[in-house]
Amino acid sequence: MSKSSLRLVYCSRNSMLISLLWSYKVPNPSKMKDFRPFACCNTLYKIIAKIIMNRIKPCLLDIISPSQSAFVAGRCSGDNILLVQELIRNYHKDASCHWLALKVDLIKAFDMVDWGFLLETLAAFHFPPKVIIWIKACLTTPKFSISINGELAGFFSGKRGLREGDPMSPYMFVIAMEVLSKILTKRIEDSPIFKFH
Repeated sequence: MSKSSLRLVYCSRNSMLISLLWSYKVPNPSKMKDFRPFACCNTLYKIIAKIIMNRIKPCLLDIISPSQSAFVAGRCSGDNILLVQELIRNYHKDASCHWLALKVDLIKAFDMVDWGFLLETLAAFHFPPKVIIWIKACLTTPKFSISINGELAGFFSGKRGLREGDPMSPYMFVIAMEVLSKILTKRIEDSPIFKFH
């Protein structure tokens, strides 16, 4: 892809609409936290993001650990659910073993992904510099406007996070979470007491 194509990403991304969607989990929403923002990406951006993701998908199988199954071809999230059920079912059978169950609650996790961290992670996983530049352009250039009762309320830039509705977001999130997975795996491997599944 050429420099003129990169300029097209910058230009085409400057108007994204954020709609606030009511969460079905809250029957009578009265606070902003009861709603979740949903970014409506334009079609040209979605095409560009899809092209980038189609180039990245084949690499995910090599860099994402087997314990992560979401958005990786050939893996099924159901496998991890079955593994957890099997582990918990046998939890107290051997009292001499030390057990630890860790559940990480990732509330608003897409919103908290730091772009600098994600770009450094991509470089650490040896993604080509051109791909990183494209991803950076997709992450950092959009201007947002919030639709309130059908009216647009000005434009602003984002500072961090991955947008729901963006075809790139699930894959970028899995890559960011791989760092947490590697840290946990390293700590467990260094421990003489605990074993990791």
